[in-house]
Amino acid sequence: MKKSRQKSFTILESIIALGIFALIVLIIQFAIQYIKKEKQTTNTINFQRMLLQLEDPSRSYRWAQTK
Repeated sequence: MKKSRQKSFTILESIIALGIFALIVLIIQFAIQYIKKEKQTTNTINFQRMLLQLEDPSRSYRWAQTK
């Protein structure tokens, strides 16, 4: 009967696992940066739309005229 000597990970397996983990972390980091950039862009567009609505006299808020 042959005994299995391998009870732990080899160096090559550890390096491959760390490489895969690093790639996953890198992908997540880029995704977070992309989401933050898109959120900033959306906030800027919404702010510009709000300013346009405030500048347009037809969209301005009018108080109820009392007689």
